[in-house]
Amino acid sequence: MGHETVGRIGAVGSGVDPERLGQRVVLKPILSCGRCDACRAGDINRCREGRLVGRDLAGASRSGSRSRRRRPFPCRPSSPTTSPVLTEPLANAEHVTERAVREGDVVFVIGSGPIGALMVRAAFLHRASRVIVTDTNPERLAFAVAQGARRPRATTRLAAVTAATDGWGADVVIDAAGFEATWALGLQAVRPGGRIFEIGLGAPRGEVDYFTVLGKEATITGSYAWTDLDFSRALELLAGGRSPPTDGSRASRSPTDKLRSRISPTVDGRSRSSWSSDEAGLVRRRVRPSRGRRDRADGR
Repeated sequence: MGHETVGRIGAVGSGVDPERLGQRVVLKPILSCGRCDACRAGDINRCREGRLVGRDLAGASRSGSRSRRRRPFPCRPSSPTTSPVLTEPLANAEHVTERAVREGDVVFVIGSGPIGALMVRAAFLHRASRVIVTDTNPERLAFAVAQGARRPRATTRLAAVTAATDGWGADVVIDAAGFEATWALGLQAVRPGGRIFEIGLGAPRGEVDYFTVLGKEATITGSYAWTDLDFSRALELLAGGRSPPTDGSRASRSPTDKLRSRISPTVDGRSRSSWSSDEAGLVRRRVRPSRGRRDRADGR
């Protein structure tokens, strides 16, 4: 946890442009080497030495965490106060849908938590004609439907996809759950020649029916994090308040309407962050309560 982080630069040291003082930034939580072939191509998620804040390193929720100066990414002045906290999860959705979704596709999203709901929104941004979503949690399912997805009305989830595609199957399946049962559902629901993207971290291993993979000539692709371009695109979308196209979609609300409080409780007024830079060009984050008390540097 702690890899969706927004703050302001509170101090700068040597090697950092003093104009950045006070700048509102969102952090890229992938620490990449910048030298390998993947990094030079912008695919920092494939860096040979890459590390992820919140997994390989302590998340930014703790006081005194540091990051190199190239990681704070400026927020646009037009961005709503808390919207940039969604940059990292939306970049995940952009990374999947940019590769998976083609104009006019029928997309089936399995799992409608925060990431699944953003997959719904991003699929429409990439001109999907319909998005069908399923989840065992009624509240999360309702939220995904509010983003424009269709709720399954048939007796089973597979029957819902079959009915919506004249028995053919979905062009794209995005599995945001990642369990053996959802792997099987995805294979059953995808059309011959269709594409399945696995992003859920529910289970590390299990059985997959490869006879169905072969018989349908289905393509199964894993997806990890995002590229530099995906991250920049996500920040631009949030700054512009971009909504999905009106044709083929019932969604009318920004994806930030409810997801902000679900992803980061530190942006709702209970705490705030600042960042400083030391002589080595490192940016440091300090978390402090916003209760009117005087701010104090931690000295680390």
